[in-house]
Amino acid sequence: MPNLFHALAPRSDLPCVLVVSAYELADVALTVAPQFQGRAQILIERGNLDRGVELVKKAVAAQGVEVVVSAGSNASYLRSRINVPLVAVRVGGFDIMAALATARAAQGDIALVFFREIPDDVARFLRNYDLPVQLHAYASEAHAHALVEQLAASGVTAIVGPGVAVRAAHNRGLRGVLLYSRDSIAAAIEDALQLVLAQRAERSERERLAAVLRHLDSGVVATDAQGHILAANPAADTLTGVALTAAVGQPLQQWLPALDPHSVHHPEGATRVARVQEWAQRKVLVHGQPIMEAGRPNGAVFTLERSSTVEQAFRKLRAHERERSQPARYTLAHVVQASAQMKAVVRRCETVAALTEAPVLITGATGVGKELIAQGIHSASRRRGQRFVAVNCGALR
Repeated sequence: MPNLFHALAPRSDLPCVLVVSAYELADVALTVAPQFQGRAQILIERGNLDRGVELVKKAVAAQGVEVVVSAGSNASYLRSRINVPLVAVRVGGFDIMAALATARAAQGDIALVFFREIPDDVARFLRNYDLPVQLHAYASEAHAHALVEQLAASGVTAIVGPGVAVRAAHNRGLRGVLLYSRDSIAAAIEDALQLVLAQRAERSERERLAAVLRHLDSGVVATDAQGHILAANPAADTLTGVALTAAVGQPLQQWLPALDPHSVHHPEGATRVARVQEWAQRKVLVHGQPIMEAGRPNGAVFTLERSSTVEQAFRKLRAHERERSQPARYTLAHVVQASAQMKAVVRRCETVAALTEAPVLITGATGVGKELIAQGIHSASRRRGQRFVAVNCGALR
């Protein structure tokens, strides 16, 4: 049988899961794979330890494998030697009971073996129910073979355990029962599938965020809780003169000592009003705010604006406001002067408009005509040719 084969017809858009085992687990996985038809591309690799590492790396490069499923010593060996996530098949109580029931068909003693250590709950379960089963653990493949020889010599006729122990039992003429059931292998493949989907969603979110950041004219630099750069955009590189986009994962202060991510974690450190920083002979306005998660600071984000850009935007805003303003429509002649008091008010307004450009405070209850008086003063002043801008002081906060 080839080392690597497709359990399901390949589709490039489906998550690619690789099951790795040199023993019976691969056979069981092959029977489980059809239930993932249309949801995942399942590959089976027959190999373990160094050979398994080599074939996993080839499958990642050639087949686009995104996650690996394995068990026992093989899973432990592969985990630190491959650059994709690995999901280990877990053993449940149902697996153990079903395997022991199958092993009882053999006459003689039964041994239940595990990789590295015997789970406490398993030992407690066997003691509580007084089941005549020997418990053992092995540390390596060679140790597993030696343990099986020892058990055979002691009269054990059936061994329940991972694939390496089952294979050794078969070679010794004993009954070997795989510890992992179809359900546990299917559950591990499902976990692997969900892991890939979560990684794809996270990668897609990062790519969308990166696309947004690339198109911003403002510089953006985000850090984690330790002050390491999480993301930066090309505009930040330009404004600071530092290749921050290439420094992701490194401490921000290593590149920009003036930006302290930890300072914005405190309320007094957050800069709601921009401060001016100079980099690469450019004056840059810097805002810093904490990144909050569950009500606690978990990083910082800095926005950078070239000062000349802000000044230009301010000038455009002022010009826009001037364009929107309207000329005064009323003069003091429009003021009804039926009483001596109103006549005195109008004469005072005419004097103010003619002799001074000082600000004039007009007070009075709502609806008495404050804006009419203000427009009248404007129309009588030397600024009558300019636009009149009304400001509702009562709305200011």
